[in-house]
Amino acid sequence: MSSDKIDLSRITTLTNQTNYADWALEVEATARLGNFWKAYHGENKTTSATPDATKTNRVKTCEEKAIGLILKTVSPNLRVKLKALPAPTVKTTPVSQHYWEHLKGKFEKQDGVSSLLNFATLVETKLVDDGTLEAQLNVLESTRSRCALNKIKLEDWQYAALLLLHLPESYKHISDSFLTTGAIDKLDPATVTAKIIETEICCKAESTSSTNTVTHGSGSGPKGKKKKPPAGQPCHYCKKEGHWARDCRKKKADNKTNSSKKEKPGSSLLHVVDNSDAESDDVVFAYFGSPESWLVDSGATDHMSLGTKAQIPTGHIVNTLRAQATCDSNMPSDQMLGTF
Repeated sequence: MSSDKIDLSRITTLTNQTNYADWALEVEATARLGNFWKAYHGENKTTSATPDATKTNRVKTCEEKAIGLILKTVSPNLRVKLKALPAPTVKTTPVSQHYWEHLKGKFEKQDGVSSLLNFATLVETKLVDDGTLEAQLNVLESTRSRCALNKIKLEDWQYAALLLLHLPESYKHISDSFLTTGAIDKLDPATVTAKIIETEICCKAESTSSTNTVTHGSGSGPKGKKKKPPAGQPCHYCKKEGHWARDCRKKKADNKTNSSKKEKPGSSLLHVVDNSDAESDDVVFAYFGSPESWLVDSGATDHMSLGTKAQIPTGHIVNTLRAQATCDSNMPSDQMLGTF
């Protein structure tokens, strides 16, 4: 980072006690990178008995950066209050140190109720497998830090065990591994956190790979996209490019036309729903083409017709219908009815 340019994008604006811990951590990191962290602790001074102008200017520059960083990253209300602060008791205390210690004393420690609520949040929060586990772990770590400031501390192994017990069901194999393969009091929160984040990253990578396979696959499923033949390879049926022969619309139209031409004049197609000789209680339908003539076999042993002349052996007609693909369209309608 350049000494003349400070990146403030990661620093959230300090408003009150709720975000002080996060703000303080980011300010510290930024000040250390900018080489003026010592200004907040009264250590921004030259050790030379007779400092030259260069060293004096460096001290002043660090002090101005330290003051500017605080004023730039607090809310307007806090900025006004800081500017109105009375002078420090010790006259040699730098302004940047005065601002820092004031905010620390005001926000670092919480009242008893707030600290207990933070502890309750820490021990009751359940981690959720929604792709943000790393962010959830960061929030818990920040909550743990705030609890520690108020003398409510969890040992490292206790915090690590808490994380394992709060993992979602899909990460249960991690908790089983840690809790059954070593001493509980030897658990390390850094190791546990790293394993959780590593697993989440692997799951995201697998999910992305699976999505790409579905998107770019050549299957005919609902999510797959049909692959077209390469350029220069025409359809084997119509000789046009851009589709396979199985998808050729001309071929489908021709097949449909040829199918309708196969029906001979003076006869109609017979479609029998069930051609089994096995006995059944199901009703059987037979269709004789257009105009539509549907016959129903209810399975009855007694049959009726419009006239006695139409009474013929049932078994003979049924077997004939099953053996032949067509039926004489000149058969009287009352005789057709009599066969069922």
